[in-house]
Formats: sequence, C-alpha cells, structure tokens
Amino acid sequence: MATKLTRAAETIVTCYNIGHSFDVYAQRLERVRKKMGEEAYKLLKEHETVSDGSPVFCNLHWEDTQAARTLRLSVDEFEKNHPEHAQELEETIAYQREVKRNYVQFGVKPSKEIPDELYLSVLKEIGIPDNIAKSTLNTALKLSEYLKKKKKSEKPLSMLMD
Repeated sequence: MATKLTRAAETIVTCYNIGHSFDVYAQRLERVRKKMGEEAYKLLKEHETVSDGSPVFCNLHWEDTQAARTLRLSVDEFEKNHPEHAQELEETIAYQREVKRNYVQFGVKPSKEIPDELYLSVLKEIGIPDNIAKSTLNTALKLSEYLKKKKKSEKPLSMLMD
C-alpha cells in the first residue's frame, strides 16, 4: 500500500511531466499568437478585413481603462517612500488614464467552426510531428469544449496591442 508521501510524490512528478509538456508547447503557441497578433493589428490599421468565407472574425477594439483601487494605495505608499518622484508618477498615471487601449479582438463567428486542417497546421508550426498532432488535436478540442461548457460564456477574446 502506497503511503501518503508516495502518492504526493507521484502526483508531483506526474503533474510536472504533463505540465512541462504542455508548457513547452504553450510557450511556442504564445510566441506564434503574439507574432500573428502584431501582424493582425498592423493589417487592421491598414483597413484590411477577414475574408467573408472565414469562420473567424478579427477587428480593432478600443477601451478606456480605469486603474484599480489597489493602484491608488500603491501610489500613496510610493509617494511616502519617494517624495522626490511623486509628482512625476502622478503625471504619468494621469496621462495613462487618459490613453485609450488598443486591442485586437478575435473569435469564431457564430455557428462556424475552424477546420481541423488549420489546427493541424498550427500544431505542425510549433513542432509537433504529424503522427502526434492528430491525437493532440482531438484531446485539445475535447478539453476546449469541456472548458467552454463549464465557463458558459462565449465572448470575444482580446490582445492588448499598445
């Protein structure tokens, strides 16, 4: 019979092995996503649009953001500790509060689906071999579907660009 420590250690190692595998590819996916986000932002600013037949949408979205209450507490503490920089910090915060944030907003159009071939090409782009990509895709899509059902919210995703 396994001890509590054995079960804990086995779980730690298992979580690390699974997590490390996902993390490596997640980092690669993040690099591709950021690169394509910058490209999309540039093209959207040039008034390019997504093709009519595409299952996805992509547009620019601006948002005025307000700083949270915790920011004010942090500023007050900073001003106490560094009074010589307090005015400069207040001016920077005032400027940043007035700035609109630019986002690239994207998602899948209602009642549309992204073809498996597109998913497979992205998996290949980040280095997953063909023979593993298909089973990885099936698992990833099942997990995604499960998480969507659990979340019950289908709002567009955004990337901050500025």
